[in-house]
Amino acid sequence: MSKLVSLITGAAGGVGKSIAHRLSKSGYHVVLSDLPERHEALVAIKQDIEKTGGDATIRSADVSVEREVDTMVAETAKQLGSLDVVCVALRLFLLFFFFGPL
Repeated sequence: MSKLVSLITGAAGGVGKSIAHRLSKSGYHVVLSDLPERHEALVAIKQDIEKTGGDATIRSADVSVEREVDTMVAETAKQLGSLDVVCVALRLFLLFFFFGPL
């Protein structure tokens, strides 16, 4: 069985980073997403996750742009085979969606 896949938006922030590390420790392949200007922070988080034996991918996107979200979700599911958990970690808002494979 392949790893479950989680997508975390706002992953470059403190809450998103913590969620990414926790899901990685639980065996998920984590897809780290945030605004393109936060790419360097995502790279550092990805490296930290990989140092502890986890798997991570970066998908920069602006979640306020529907087309970017659609592309991010579709490309993630295509590349990794599924998308099992979506976590929206914004400064004042935290929401989890759980659903089956795409």
